Amino acid sequence: MIYKRIIFLLLLIPFFSFSQQRVSGKIIYKYRIVKEVFNSDKKSENIKSVFKGFSENLENSKEKISFELIFNQNESYYKMIKKLESDYDKGLNFAILITGGKEELYTSIKDTIRRKRITAFGETFLIDNNFKNSWKLTQESKKIGKYTCYKAILEKKFTDSYNKEKKMLIEAWYTPEIPVNFGPKGYGNLPGLILELDQGGIVYYAQQIELNKGKNIVINPPKKGKIISEEEFSNMFRKIDKKRRNKKF
Repeated sequence: MIYKRIIFLLLLIPFFSFSQQRVSGKIIYKYRIVKEVFNSDKKSENIKSVFKGFSENLENSKEKISFELIFNQNESYYKMIKKLESDYDKGLNFAILITGGKEELYTSIKDTIRRKRITAFGETFLIDNNFKNSWKLTQESKKIGKYTCYKAILEKKFTDSYNKEKKMLIEAWYTPEIPVNFGPKGYGNLPGLILELDQGGIVYYAQQIELNKGKNIVINPPKKGKIISEEEFSNMFRKIDKKRRNKKF
């Protein structure tokens, strides 16, 4: 066991050796769904029916949705690549919402902040929170393209619209061969770039990787919008969702 840990640490040396070099670039992410998660036998028939609709909308829209992560050594910006599509395509709009396509995420390691820009309820908001994620690193590895990647697990706690505490396991595959702390959907704080991320059965994966060693990309944080906390935004969402549910009855 000790021998395996030593080997694992030796494999991380490239991250620490090259982290002082300037690295910038652009990653294009796509997504796929893990159908077993959406079609689990543990779900009731009503919930199965709802999840089947989710799954079909996500599956039918995956070729139309892409995300872009641009980064330098200290900052990153993640957003959906906009395409001209019909506003009346409800399935596509649903898939964009579920995969986070309505959000833009700026991260700064230097200032240890993550800023989310999102338009909701007819208004644009800027939501700041801390950059840190408490990952559990493992020694499990696999190849993604030409890069050796390692698995990390994050237990994320959140409160749903019914004000109930929930947990979700996030699984990330990162590579120390690209020594930056970023990834899709604002996740990061790992010893290497995240090339694959599984969040609730939706897997975001790097389709295209463009690196510029020794060069720098200027990245500006979003500034237009009302600045509020994550808690304030969540409370606002829960109140509006509660009113919407009450109208149905």
